[in-house]
Amino acid sequence: MDADLLLHLVDASAADPDAQVDAVRRVLEEIGAGQVPELLAFNKTDIAPEVKRLVDRYPGSVTLSAVTGEGVDGLLTALADRLRALAEVVELVVPYDRGDIVAAVHREGEVLVEAHEAEATRLRARFDRAGANRFREFMTRPGGEPRSTVS
Repeated sequence: MDADLLLHLVDASAADPDAQVDAVRRVLEEIGAGQVPELLAFNKTDIAPEVKRLVDRYPGSVTLSAVTGEGVDGLLTALADRLRALAEVVELVVPYDRGDIVAAVHREGEVLVEAHEAEATRLRARFDRAGANRFREFMTRPGGEPRSTVS
């Protein structure tokens, strides 16, 4: 399965939400997706009396009500945090005459550190896999030396 994160939405008001969680996880195992990180979200918390027990049983899960909107911001924050944690952090050295690259890094990634050195701008940024590959020629090696562009 080619997924970075699964959003597993469960009806918290169902007679047996634990059985729903287990059934979906069994299917994920069967299709080879059992190891994909999961964000468990319990919906219908406006009518689910046992939602606290569910959250306690499944640490890291979130609750929401699609009807009232309560918890939607928390779900979006949790999704963003989980996706950010999956992103690759790389260090780039970009010559000053390549300001277009610095601008693209800011657009396409999350710049964590930017330092202006004698010859270039050094950036530490977080990207998804595709984003990191686009800037491969500007990445540095662990010792801080730029990667060779000659193969």
